[in-house]
Amino acid sequence: MRYIVVGAGAVGGTIGGRLSQGGHDVVLVARGATTTRSAVTACAWSPPTPPRPSTSR
Repeated sequence: MRYIVVGAGAVGGTIGGRLSQGGHDVVLVARGATTTRSAVTACAWSPPTPPRPSTSR
């Protein structure tokens, strides 16, 4: 199945990445700074890193 995700920010990019990993054809639509940032990173998607445990007491 093909998907078009309008809004390729944090949420749209994550959803598009997951769909792509699942074998679907995905087109992300972006504008402004997101477009520039995506072009620089070649739309590479990686899963979010878990937060570090707090060391303060």
